[in-house]
Amino acid sequence: MQDVDILESLIKKGDSLLGMMEEAARAPHENKILTRLWNAKELADQLGKGRDTVARTAAKLIDEGTMAQFNPDQKHPTTGAVLGYTLNQMNTLRTHYGIKPGRTDDLIDESLILAIQSFKGGVAKTMTSVHFAQYMASKGYRVLVVDLDPQASLTSLFGYIPDAHIHDDDTLLPFFEGDQPDLQYAVRNTYWENLDLIPSNLSTNEIELRLFFEVQGAQTEADRKNLLAHKLRTGLDTVKNNYDLVILDCPPSLGLLTINILGTADAVVIPTPPSQLDFSSTQQYLRMLKDTITTVDGGKTYKFFKLLCTKVTTNKPVQKDFCSAMFQIYGDSMISEIFPMMSEVDKAAMSFKTLLEDRRPDKKALAAIEGFCKQIELECLKTWPSKAVDVAYLEKEYKAEA
Repeated sequence: MQDVDILESLIKKGDSLLGMMEEAARAPHENKILTRLWNAKELADQLGKGRDTVARTAAKLIDEGTMAQFNPDQKHPTTGAVLGYTLNQMNTLRTHYGIKPGRTDDLIDESLILAIQSFKGGVAKTMTSVHFAQYMASKGYRVLVVDLDPQASLTSLFGYIPDAHIHDDDTLLPFFEGDQPDLQYAVRNTYWENLDLIPSNLSTNEIELRLFFEVQGAQTEADRKNLLAHKLRTGLDTVKNNYDLVILDCPPSLGLLTINILGTADAVVIPTPPSQLDFSSTQQYLRMLKDTITTVDGGKTYKFFKLLCTKVTTNKPVQKDFCSAMFQIYGDSMISEIFPMMSEVDKAAMSFKTLLEDRRPDKKALAAIEGFCKQIELECLKTWPSKAVDVAYLEKEYKAEA
C-alpha cells in the first residue's frame, strides 16, 4: 500500500471517530444546544436582585407572555420548584430591569478587539478564548469570536467539524482574496445567545500566502505597512459595531497573519504556562509586539496587554514557584488569577464542550474559570468611558471576595 493510501485510510477513520464524537455531543438534538441552567442564587447574583424579587418578576413576565415558559426539565418533577433558568430567560430579565452590561453608547464606547495570542501551541489559547467568550455572553455582553487558527479547535467546540461542515467560503479566506467586501458573510449565530462566530478550517492557512503576495505587490511603503498591519482590521471594522467585544483566537505561529493580528487588536492577553520553554516563547512574543509597534505600525497603542498564567498544576511546587516568579517579574501586567489545569475542562472538551456548558458545572472549577474571566472583563470595562461605575463596583466586589 502506498503512503498516500495509508494516509487516506487514516483520515477516513479519524473523520469517522470525529463524526461519532460530534454526533454524541449534539444528541438527542439535531444541532448542538446550550443545556446549562442558572439556579436562583446564580441568577440573583447576575442581576443584582434578591431571589424572591427575581422569582416574582419571572412569574409575572411568563404570565404576560414576554418570557419563555419553563421546560419540564427546569422544574422538579415532584415539587414543581424551579431548578434553573436558561440564558434566554436570564437575558429577558436583564431587558426588563434595564441592565445593559456592554457598551452604552457607540459614540462614547468603542467595540474592543481582543487577541488571545502566543507563538507557542499548547498554552491554552483556545480554551482561554472560548471560556472567556462564553463567560461574557452569559453576562449579557454581545460577543463575536473569530477563529484564526487553521486547526479550527474553537470552531469544533461550537459544534462543527472543520472541512466537513465549514467550507472555504465560510471562513475569512474570501475576504483576504478580495472576493468579499466585508465580513458579514462569515458571521454565524451560535447556540449561545449574544455570541456569534466566524469559523475556520484548513483554508485559513492560505491567508498567509495571500498576505505575502499582496504585501509583495504593494506600490508604496505606506500600502505595504497598511496591508501588514491593518488588512484584518479593515474587515472587522465592517462588523464590530454590532458587538461589545470581538475575541480573536490566534494561530500558534510567527508570520504575516500574526503581524496583522497585532496591528488589528486593541488589546492582547498572552496565555503563558509556568515553564521555561513557554516563558521563553512569551519573551519572543513581547519582542515582536515591540517591533510591530515601532516598525510596522508606528504610533500603535494597546488599551491593555496582560499575561495570563495558564495550565497551572497547583499541586506541583515547581509550577507554583514559577508562577510566583512571573507575578514578581511582570507585576501589574499579569492577570491576577490563574487558569489552572482541571480534569473537568479536559472531560468537557472530550465531548466538544466547555466547562461553562455543563448543565451543573463543578462549583470549584467554575469559580476558577470565572476568577480569571472576571479580571479580563474588568480590563475590558476600563476601556469604555461610560462604564466607570461598573469598574468601581467590580473592583470593590473582587477585593471583597479576595
